[in-house]
Amino acid sequence: MAMLYSILSADEIITAKSNVAEYNRLTSFWDAQNNLSPPIVCAPKTIQSLSVALKYLYSTELDIGIRGNGYRSPPVKDVLVSLTHFDDFVFNADEETVTAGAGQQWTSVFEKIDEVAPEYTVVGTRTPSISVGGSIVSGGFSWLSGEYGCISDPQNLLDCQVVKFDGSVVWASEEPDLLWALRGGGPGYGVIVKVILRARKISRSIFCGTIIIPKSSLSTAVKGLVAFMAAPVDPGVSAFMFLERPKFNAMHLDGDIEGDIVIFQIFDRHGQAHGKQTFSWLLELPGVMDMTIETNMLGVIKLQDRVENLKGTAQQYSSPMIIDALSERQVSKCLDWFQDLGDSDTTVAENTFMIFEMFCTTESPHKGSMAWPGPRGCKHMLVVGVGCELHASAGEVGLAECLAASAPHQLMGDAHITYTAPNAIEKWHSTKEIYGEHFERLVSLRNKYDPERRFKGTIGYEM
Repeated sequence: MAMLYSILSADEIITAKSNVAEYNRLTSFWDAQNNLSPPIVCAPKTIQSLSVALKYLYSTELDIGIRGNGYRSPPVKDVLVSLTHFDDFVFNADEETVTAGAGQQWTSVFEKIDEVAPEYTVVGTRTPSISVGGSIVSGGFSWLSGEYGCISDPQNLLDCQVVKFDGSVVWASEEPDLLWALRGGGPGYGVIVKVILRARKISRSIFCGTIIIPKSSLSTAVKGLVAFMAAPVDPGVSAFMFLERPKFNAMHLDGDIEGDIVIFQIFDRHGQAHGKQTFSWLLELPGVMDMTIETNMLGVIKLQDRVENLKGTAQQYSSPMIIDALSERQVSKCLDWFQDLGDSDTTVAENTFMIFEMFCTTESPHKGSMAWPGPRGCKHMLVVGVGCELHASAGEVGLAECLAASAPHQLMGDAHITYTAPNAIEKWHSTKEIYGEHFERLVSLRNKYDPERRFKGTIGYEM
Protein backbone atom coordinates (compact mmCIF):
# COMPACT_ATOMS: atom_id res chain seq x y z
CA MET A 1 0.00 0.00 0.00
CA ALA A 2 3.04 2.29 0.19
CA MET A 3 2.38 3.33 -3.40
CA LEU A 4 -0.78 5.12 -2.29
CA TYR A 5 1.28 7.59 -0.25
CA SER A 6 3.15 8.64 -3.38
CA ILE A 7 -0.08 9.01 -5.37
CA LEU A 8 -2.23 10.89 -2.86
CA SER A 9 -1.51 13.79 -0.53
CA ALA A 10 -1.21 13.08 3.18
CA ASP A 11 -4.66 14.54 3.94
CA GLU A 12 -6.26 12.25 1.33
CA ILE A 13 -5.27 9.13 3.29
CA ILE A 14 -7.05 8.50 6.59
CA THR A 15 -6.25 5.78 9.10
CA ALA A 16 -7.39 5.05 12.63
CA LYS A 17 -4.08 6.48 13.84
CA SER A 18 -3.90 9.60 11.69
CA ASN A 19 -7.45 10.84 12.36
CA VAL A 20 -9.62 8.53 14.43
CA ALA A 21 -12.76 10.70 14.32
CA GLU A 22 -12.70 11.04 10.53
CA TYR A 23 -11.78 7.38 10.12
CA ASN A 24 -14.75 6.33 12.24
CA ARG A 25 -17.08 8.62 10.30
CA LEU A 26 -15.97 7.32 6.92
CA THR A 27 -16.10 3.65 7.93
CA SER A 28 -19.51 3.76 9.62
CA PHE A 29 -22.16 1.56 7.96
CA TRP A 30 -25.91 1.26 8.42
CA ASP A 31 -25.38 -2.50 8.20
CA ALA A 32 -22.73 -2.62 10.91
CA GLN A 33 -21.66 -6.16 9.96
CA ASN A 34 -20.19 -4.73 6.74
CA ASN A 35 -17.63 -2.60 8.58
CA LEU A 36 -14.46 -4.70 8.43
CA SER A 37 -12.27 -1.80 9.62
CA PRO A 38 -10.03 -1.54 6.55
CA PRO A 39 -6.58 -0.17 7.49
CA ILE A 40 -6.71 2.65 4.92
CA VAL A 41 -9.41 5.02 3.72
CA CYS A 42 -8.59 6.97 0.55
CA ALA A 43 -10.50 10.23 0.27
CA PRO A 44 -9.33 11.89 -2.97
CA LYS A 45 -10.12 15.59 -3.27
CA THR A 46 -10.03 15.86 -7.06
CA ILE A 47 -11.06 13.78 -10.02
CA GLN A 48 -7.40 13.66 -11.05
CA SER A 49 -6.22 12.12 -7.78
CA LEU A 50 -9.16 9.70 -7.75
CA SER A 51 -8.33 8.67 -11.31
CA VAL A 52 -4.70 7.90 -10.49
CA ALA A 53 -5.56 6.11 -7.23
CA LEU A 54 -8.31 4.01 -8.78
CA LYS A 55 -6.14 2.93 -11.70
CA TYR A 56 -3.43 1.83 -9.27
CA LEU A 57 -5.76 0.06 -6.83
CA TYR A 58 -7.47 -1.79 -9.66
CA SER A 59 -4.11 -3.21 -10.76
CA THR A 60 -3.37 -4.68 -7.31
CA GLU A 61 -4.80 -7.65 -5.46
CA LEU A 62 -6.00 -5.48 -2.58
CA ASP A 63 -9.63 -5.82 -1.54
CA ILE A 64 -11.14 -2.44 -2.43
CA GLY A 65 -14.55 -0.80 -2.21
CA ILE A 66 -16.16 2.49 -3.24
CA ARG A 67 -18.61 4.27 -0.99
CA GLY A 68 -20.58 7.42 -0.44
CA ASN A 69 -22.19 7.37 3.00
CA GLY A 70 -22.32 3.69 3.82
CA TYR A 71 -25.91 2.51 3.84
CA ARG A 72 -25.58 -0.37 1.41
CA SER A 73 -21.81 -0.29 0.90
CA PRO A 74 -20.17 -3.73 0.63
CA PRO A 75 -17.58 -4.92 3.18
CA VAL A 76 -13.96 -3.98 2.42
CA LYS A 77 -10.85 -5.61 3.91
CA ASP A 78 -7.98 -3.44 2.63
CA VAL A 79 -8.73 -0.03 1.08
CA LEU A 80 -11.99 1.88 1.19
CA VAL A 81 -12.27 4.70 -1.37
CA SER A 82 -14.46 7.46 0.03
CA LEU A 83 -16.12 10.07 -2.18
CA THR A 84 -16.80 12.45 0.70
CA HIS A 85 -15.01 15.36 -0.99
CA PHE A 86 -17.07 15.22 -4.19
CA ASP A 87 -19.66 17.72 -3.05
CA ASP A 88 -19.78 20.40 -5.78
CA PHE A 89 -23.08 21.96 -6.86
CA VAL A 90 -24.28 24.03 -9.82
CA PHE A 91 -27.82 25.15 -10.64
CA ASN A 92 -28.42 26.02 -14.31
CA ALA A 93 -31.52 28.20 -14.52
CA ASP A 94 -31.60 28.26 -18.33
CA GLU A 95 -31.53 24.48 -18.70
CA GLU A 96 -33.34 23.81 -15.40
CA THR A 97 -30.74 21.31 -14.21
CA VAL A 98 -28.72 20.64 -11.09
CA THR A 99 -25.18 19.29 -11.28
CA ALA A 100 -24.13 17.71 -7.99
CA GLY A 101 -21.09 15.90 -6.66
CA ALA A 102 -21.99 12.24 -6.16
CA GLY A 103 -20.30 11.80 -2.79
CA GLN A 104 -22.40 14.27 -0.82
CA GLN A 105 -25.52 13.54 1.15
CA TRP A 106 -28.87 14.56 -0.27
CA THR A 107 -29.23 16.92 2.69
CA SER A 108 -26.47 19.03 1.20
CA VAL A 109 -28.08 19.05 -2.25
CA PHE A 110 -31.46 20.18 -0.95
CA GLU A 111 -29.90 22.86 1.24
CA LYS A 112 -28.01 24.27 -1.73
CA ILE A 113 -31.11 24.23 -3.94
CA ASP A 114 -33.08 26.01 -1.22
CA GLU A 115 -30.40 28.70 -1.07
CA VAL A 116 -29.97 29.44 -4.79
CA ALA A 117 -33.23 28.27 -6.41
CA PRO A 118 -35.93 27.92 -3.71
CA GLU A 119 -38.75 27.53 -6.23
CA TYR A 120 -37.11 24.35 -7.59
CA THR A 121 -36.34 20.86 -6.37
CA VAL A 122 -35.00 17.56 -7.72
CA VAL A 123 -36.16 13.98 -7.36
CA GLY A 124 -33.91 12.93 -4.47
CA THR A 125 -34.10 10.36 -1.68
CA ARG A 126 -36.41 10.56 1.30
CA THR A 127 -33.57 9.68 3.68
CA PRO A 128 -31.34 12.75 3.38
CA SER A 129 -28.15 11.20 4.78
CA ILE A 130 -27.86 8.78 1.84
CA SER A 131 -25.31 9.76 -0.81
CA VAL A 132 -26.25 10.90 -4.28
CA GLY A 133 -24.30 8.30 -6.26
CA GLY A 134 -25.26 5.32 -4.13
CA SER A 135 -28.97 6.06 -4.40
CA ILE A 136 -28.81 6.42 -8.19
CA VAL A 137 -27.22 3.04 -8.89
CA SER A 138 -29.85 1.38 -6.67
CA GLY A 139 -32.86 3.03 -8.30
CA GLY A 140 -33.52 5.73 -5.72
CA PHE A 141 -36.96 6.32 -4.20
CA SER A 142 -38.15 9.86 -3.51
CA TRP A 143 -41.09 11.71 -1.98
CA LEU A 144 -41.76 12.69 -5.60
CA SER A 145 -41.47 9.18 -7.07
CA GLY A 146 -45.23 8.71 -7.24
CA GLU A 147 -45.28 11.57 -9.71
CA TYR A 148 -41.90 11.41 -11.47
CA GLY A 149 -40.56 7.89 -10.86
CA CYS A 150 -37.22 6.87 -9.36
CA ILE A 151 -34.14 9.08 -9.23
CA SER A 152 -32.44 6.89 -11.84
CA ASP A 153 -35.27 7.25 -14.36
CA PRO A 154 -34.19 9.03 -17.59
CA GLN A 155 -36.59 11.92 -16.95
CA ASN A 156 -34.74 12.64 -13.68
CA LEU A 157 -31.13 11.50 -14.13
CA LEU A 158 -29.74 13.14 -17.25
CA ASP A 159 -26.06 12.20 -17.08
CA CYS A 160 -23.20 11.02 -14.85
CA GLN A 161 -19.48 11.73 -14.87
CA VAL A 162 -17.61 8.49 -14.21
CA VAL A 163 -14.06 7.39 -13.46
CA LYS A 164 -13.56 3.99 -15.06
CA PHE A 165 -11.35 1.15 -13.86
CA ASP A 166 -8.43 2.30 -16.04
CA GLY A 167 -8.54 5.83 -14.63
CA SER A 168 -10.18 7.39 -17.67
CA VAL A 169 -12.93 9.94 -17.04
CA VAL A 170 -16.07 10.10 -19.19
CA TRP A 171 -19.57 11.44 -19.19
CA ALA A 172 -21.75 8.34 -19.31
CA SER A 173 -23.85 9.82 -22.12
CA GLU A 174 -20.75 9.36 -24.33
CA GLU A 175 -21.15 5.62 -23.73
CA PRO A 176 -24.93 4.98 -23.72
CA ASP A 177 -24.55 1.43 -22.39
CA LEU A 178 -22.76 2.80 -19.35
CA LEU A 179 -25.45 5.38 -18.61
CA TRP A 180 -28.10 2.69 -19.05
CA ALA A 181 -26.35 0.42 -16.52
CA LEU A 182 -25.90 3.18 -13.96
CA ARG A 183 -29.64 3.83 -13.97
CA GLY A 184 -30.44 1.34 -11.23
CA GLY A 185 -28.05 -1.45 -12.25
CA GLY A 186 -26.19 -1.42 -8.95
CA PRO A 187 -22.51 -0.59 -8.32
CA GLY A 188 -19.58 -2.04 -10.23
CA TYR A 189 -19.38 -0.14 -13.52
CA GLY A 190 -17.01 2.59 -12.40
CA VAL A 191 -17.09 5.44 -9.88
CA ILE A 192 -19.73 8.14 -10.28
CA VAL A 193 -18.27 11.51 -9.29
CA LYS A 194 -20.88 13.93 -10.61
CA VAL A 195 -24.51 13.77 -11.77
CA ILE A 196 -26.82 16.04 -13.75
CA LEU A 197 -30.43 16.03 -12.57
CA ARG A 198 -33.59 17.59 -13.93
CA ALA A 199 -34.75 20.50 -11.75
CA ARG A 200 -38.49 20.81 -11.24
CA LYS A 201 -40.55 23.70 -9.98
CA ILE A 202 -42.45 23.03 -6.77
CA SER A 203 -44.56 24.92 -4.25
CA ARG A 204 -42.99 26.06 -0.99
CA SER A 205 -46.23 25.15 0.81
CA ILE A 206 -46.12 21.37 1.15
CA PHE A 207 -48.17 19.58 3.81
CA CYS A 208 -46.18 16.89 5.60
CA GLY A 209 -45.19 15.58 8.99
CA THR A 210 -45.46 12.90 11.64
CA ILE A 211 -48.66 11.55 13.16
CA ILE A 212 -48.55 9.20 16.14
CA ILE A 213 -51.40 6.72 16.48
CA PRO A 214 -52.14 5.20 19.91
CA LYS A 215 -52.66 1.46 20.14
CA SER A 216 -56.36 1.99 20.87
CA SER A 217 -56.87 3.51 17.39
CA LEU A 218 -54.69 1.04 15.48
CA SER A 219 -57.47 -1.18 14.09
CA THR A 220 -59.33 1.86 12.76
CA ALA A 221 -56.10 3.25 11.30
CA VAL A 222 -55.47 -0.04 9.48
CA LYS A 223 -58.94 0.06 7.91
CA GLY A 224 -58.26 3.62 6.77
CA LEU A 225 -54.84 2.63 5.46
CA VAL A 226 -56.22 -0.20 3.33
CA ALA A 227 -58.97 2.05 1.93
CA PHE A 228 -56.38 4.74 1.19
CA MET A 229 -54.23 2.25 -0.73
CA ALA A 230 -57.17 0.99 -2.74
CA ALA A 231 -58.51 4.42 -3.75
CA PRO A 232 -57.27 6.57 -6.65
CA VAL A 233 -54.75 8.99 -5.16
CA ASP A 234 -53.16 12.12 -6.59
CA PRO A 235 -49.54 11.29 -7.62
CA GLY A 236 -48.33 14.16 -5.42
CA VAL A 237 -49.52 12.34 -2.29
CA SER A 238 -47.89 9.53 -0.31
CA ALA A 239 -47.72 8.16 3.23
CA PHE A 240 -45.63 5.83 5.37
CA MET A 241 -46.62 3.69 8.36
CA PHE A 242 -43.80 2.63 10.68
CA LEU A 243 -43.87 -0.32 13.06
CA GLU A 244 -40.77 -0.12 15.21
CA ARG A 245 -39.27 -0.77 18.61
CA PRO A 246 -38.45 2.14 20.95
CA LYS A 247 -34.87 2.23 19.66
CA PHE A 248 -36.07 3.46 16.25
CA ASN A 249 -38.34 6.17 17.62
CA ALA A 250 -35.24 8.35 17.57
CA MET A 251 -35.70 8.52 13.78
CA HIS A 252 -38.84 10.61 14.28
CA LEU A 253 -39.16 11.97 17.80
CA ASP A 254 -37.47 13.93 20.55
CA GLY A 255 -37.58 11.85 23.72
CA ASP A 256 -39.49 8.66 24.49
CA ILE A 257 -43.21 7.97 24.42
CA GLU A 258 -44.55 5.31 26.74
CA GLY A 259 -46.54 2.38 25.42
CA ASP A 260 -47.04 0.90 21.97
CA ILE A 261 -47.37 3.41 19.15
CA VAL A 262 -47.57 3.44 15.38
CA ILE A 263 -45.97 6.30 13.47
CA PHE A 264 -47.23 7.72 10.18
CA GLN A 265 -45.42 10.20 7.98
CA ILE A 266 -47.49 11.91 5.31
CA PHE A 267 -46.72 14.01 2.24
CA ASP A 268 -49.00 16.19 0.09
CA ARG A 269 -47.34 18.62 -2.30
CA HIS A 270 -50.65 20.50 -2.78
CA GLY A 271 -50.61 22.19 0.62
CA GLN A 272 -52.31 22.07 3.98
CA ALA A 273 -55.96 22.35 2.98
CA HIS A 274 -55.66 19.53 0.44
CA GLY A 275 -53.56 17.43 2.81
CA LYS A 276 -55.90 17.71 5.77
CA GLN A 277 -58.77 16.51 3.60
CA THR A 278 -56.72 13.70 2.03
CA PHE A 279 -55.50 12.42 5.39
CA SER A 280 -58.62 13.12 7.46
CA TRP A 281 -58.89 9.36 8.04
CA LEU A 282 -55.71 9.67 10.13
CA LEU A 283 -55.94 13.14 11.59
CA GLU A 284 -59.43 12.62 13.01
CA LEU A 285 -58.62 9.41 14.90
CA PRO A 286 -59.02 9.62 18.69
CA GLY A 287 -55.83 10.24 20.62
CA VAL A 288 -53.53 11.07 17.71
CA MET A 289 -50.50 13.31 18.15
CA ASP A 290 -50.51 15.62 15.14
CA MET A 291 -47.07 17.02 14.29
CA THR A 292 -47.84 17.96 10.69
CA ILE A 293 -46.59 21.23 9.21
CA GLU A 294 -46.70 23.21 6.00
CA THR A 295 -43.16 23.67 4.72
CA ASN A 296 -40.88 23.63 1.67
CA MET A 297 -39.10 20.63 0.17
CA LEU A 298 -36.11 21.08 2.45
CA GLY A 299 -38.45 20.86 5.43
CA VAL A 300 -39.92 17.66 4.00
CA ILE A 301 -36.48 16.11 3.62
CA LYS A 302 -35.67 16.87 7.24
CA LEU A 303 -38.50 14.58 8.35
CA GLN A 304 -36.00 11.73 8.19
CA ASP A 305 -32.75 13.53 8.94
CA ARG A 306 -32.25 11.63 12.22
CA VAL A 307 -31.80 8.25 10.56
CA GLU A 308 -28.07 9.01 10.44
CA ASN A 309 -27.93 8.77 14.24
CA LEU A 310 -28.77 5.05 14.12
CA LYS A 311 -26.17 4.14 11.50
CA GLY A 312 -23.79 1.48 12.74
CA THR A 313 -25.77 0.64 15.88
CA ALA A 314 -26.88 -2.85 14.77
CA GLN A 315 -26.33 -5.64 12.31
CA GLN A 316 -29.14 -5.17 9.78
CA TYR A 317 -30.65 -7.33 7.03
CA SER A 318 -33.30 -6.03 4.66
CA SER A 319 -36.26 -7.35 2.76
CA PRO A 320 -37.80 -4.64 0.55
CA MET A 321 -40.95 -5.81 -1.26
CA ILE A 322 -42.72 -3.88 -4.01
CA ILE A 323 -46.43 -4.72 -3.99
CA ASP A 324 -49.50 -3.61 -5.91
CA ALA A 325 -51.99 -3.81 -3.01
CA LEU A 326 -52.46 -4.86 0.61
CA SER A 327 -55.62 -6.28 2.12
CA GLU A 328 -56.69 -5.76 5.72
CA ARG A 329 -55.91 -9.42 6.36
CA GLN A 330 -52.36 -9.02 5.06
CA VAL A 331 -51.73 -5.91 7.13
CA SER A 332 -53.04 -7.75 10.20
CA LYS A 333 -50.71 -10.63 9.39
CA CYS A 334 -47.80 -8.20 9.30
CA LEU A 335 -48.84 -6.73 12.66
CA ASP A 336 -49.07 -10.21 14.20
CA TRP A 337 -45.64 -11.17 12.82
CA PHE A 338 -44.12 -8.04 14.31
CA GLN A 339 -45.85 -8.56 17.66
CA ASP A 340 -44.86 -12.23 17.88
CA LEU A 341 -41.25 -11.26 17.22
CA GLY A 342 -41.46 -8.86 20.15
CA ASP A 343 -42.35 -11.71 22.47
CA SER A 344 -38.95 -13.34 21.92
CA ASP A 345 -36.08 -12.75 24.34
CA THR A 346 -33.45 -12.07 21.69
CA THR A 347 -31.98 -8.74 20.57
CA VAL A 348 -33.52 -9.39 17.15
CA ALA A 349 -36.90 -8.05 18.25
CA GLU A 350 -35.61 -4.70 19.49
CA ASN A 351 -33.58 -4.14 16.30
CA THR A 352 -36.36 -4.88 13.80
CA PHE A 353 -38.68 -2.46 12.02
CA MET A 354 -41.37 -2.58 9.35
CA ILE A 355 -42.35 0.25 7.00
CA PHE A 356 -45.45 0.39 4.80
CA GLU A 357 -44.74 2.89 2.01
CA MET A 358 -47.96 3.86 0.23
CA PHE A 359 -47.90 5.37 -3.27
CA CYS A 360 -44.12 5.64 -2.94
CA THR A 361 -43.36 5.14 -6.63
CA THR A 362 -44.87 4.54 -10.02
CA GLU A 363 -44.17 2.33 -13.00
CA SER A 364 -41.53 3.87 -15.23
CA PRO A 365 -42.58 4.94 -18.73
CA HIS A 366 -38.98 4.38 -19.87
CA LYS A 367 -38.36 0.74 -18.94
CA GLY A 368 -36.04 0.07 -21.87
CA SER A 369 -33.89 3.11 -21.07
CA MET A 370 -32.80 2.05 -17.59
CA ALA A 371 -31.18 -1.01 -16.09
CA TRP A 372 -33.82 -1.59 -13.43
CA PRO A 373 -37.13 -1.66 -15.30
CA GLY A 374 -39.29 -1.88 -12.19
CA PRO A 375 -42.30 -4.20 -11.96
CA ARG A 376 -45.63 -3.52 -13.61
CA GLY A 377 -48.22 -1.93 -11.36
CA CYS A 378 -45.52 -0.46 -9.16
CA LYS A 379 -47.20 1.54 -6.35
CA HIS A 380 -46.38 0.50 -2.80
CA MET A 381 -43.51 -0.99 -0.85
CA LEU A 382 -43.20 -3.01 2.34
CA VAL A 383 -39.74 -2.82 3.89
CA VAL A 384 -38.78 -5.23 6.65
CA GLY A 385 -35.49 -4.52 8.38
CA VAL A 386 -34.38 -7.30 10.70
CA GLY A 387 -31.40 -6.73 12.96
CA CYS A 388 -29.52 -7.77 16.06
CA GLU A 389 -26.96 -6.25 18.39
CA LEU A 390 -23.44 -5.48 17.20
CA HIS A 391 -21.93 -8.37 19.16
CA ALA A 392 -24.84 -10.78 18.91
CA SER A 393 -24.23 -14.50 18.93
CA ALA A 394 -23.96 -16.49 15.72
CA GLY A 395 -27.38 -17.92 16.52
CA GLU A 396 -29.00 -14.49 16.68
CA VAL A 397 -27.30 -13.37 13.48
CA GLY A 398 -28.57 -16.50 11.74
CA LEU A 399 -32.07 -15.85 13.09
CA ALA A 400 -32.04 -12.26 11.80
CA GLU A 401 -30.91 -13.38 8.35
CA CYS A 402 -33.49 -16.17 8.23
CA LEU A 403 -36.34 -13.85 9.25
CA ALA A 404 -35.38 -11.26 6.64
CA ALA A 405 -35.05 -13.87 3.89
CA SER A 406 -38.36 -15.54 4.70
CA ALA A 407 -40.36 -12.34 5.25
CA PRO A 408 -41.91 -12.10 1.73
CA HIS A 409 -43.30 -15.63 1.95
CA GLN A 410 -44.34 -15.30 5.59
CA LEU A 411 -46.09 -11.97 5.16
CA MET A 412 -47.40 -12.02 1.60
CA GLY A 413 -47.78 -15.74 0.89
CA ASP A 414 -47.17 -17.56 -2.36
CA ALA A 415 -50.31 -16.30 -4.05
CA HIS A 416 -49.44 -12.61 -3.76
CA ILE A 417 -46.77 -11.49 -6.20
CA THR A 418 -44.00 -9.34 -4.71
CA TYR A 419 -40.83 -7.93 -6.24
CA THR A 420 -37.55 -7.16 -4.53
CA ALA A 421 -36.39 -3.56 -4.88
CA PRO A 422 -32.75 -3.02 -5.96
CA ASN A 423 -31.95 -0.67 -3.06
CA ALA A 424 -31.33 -3.36 -0.44
CA ILE A 425 -30.14 -6.53 -2.15
CA GLU A 426 -28.98 -9.28 0.20
CA LYS A 427 -27.10 -12.49 -0.59
CA TRP A 428 -30.30 -14.55 -0.74
CA HIS A 429 -31.98 -12.33 -3.33
CA SER A 430 -31.95 -13.30 -7.00
CA THR A 431 -30.59 -10.46 -9.12
CA LYS A 432 -31.76 -12.37 -12.18
CA GLU A 433 -35.34 -12.06 -10.93
CA ILE A 434 -34.91 -8.42 -9.91
CA TYR A 435 -33.55 -7.30 -13.29
CA GLY A 436 -35.55 -9.72 -15.43
CA GLU A 437 -35.02 -9.29 -19.14
CA HIS A 438 -32.19 -6.81 -18.51
CA PHE A 439 -30.08 -9.23 -16.47
CA GLU A 440 -27.98 -10.74 -19.25
CA ARG A 441 -27.13 -7.32 -20.66
CA LEU A 442 -26.03 -6.16 -17.22
CA VAL A 443 -23.79 -9.20 -16.80
CA SER A 444 -22.14 -8.40 -20.14
CA LEU A 445 -21.61 -4.77 -19.12
CA ARG A 446 -20.12 -5.77 -15.77
CA ASN A 447 -17.54 -7.79 -17.71
CA LYS A 448 -16.81 -4.81 -19.94
CA TYR A 449 -16.52 -2.16 -17.22
CA ASP A 450 -14.98 -4.41 -14.56
CA PRO A 451 -12.94 -6.94 -16.59
CA GLU A 452 -10.78 -8.11 -13.67
CA ARG A 453 -13.78 -8.43 -11.33
CA ARG A 454 -12.28 -5.97 -8.84
CA PHE A 455 -15.31 -3.80 -8.13
CA LYS A 456 -18.03 -5.00 -5.81
CA GLY A 457 -21.41 -5.10 -7.52
CA THR A 458 -24.78 -6.74 -7.09
CA ILE A 459 -24.73 -8.19 -10.61
CA GLY A 460 -22.46 -11.23 -10.90
CA TYR A 461 -20.62 -12.61 -13.88
CA GLU A 462 -22.19 -16.05 -14.25
CA MET A 463 -25.28 -16.35 -16.45
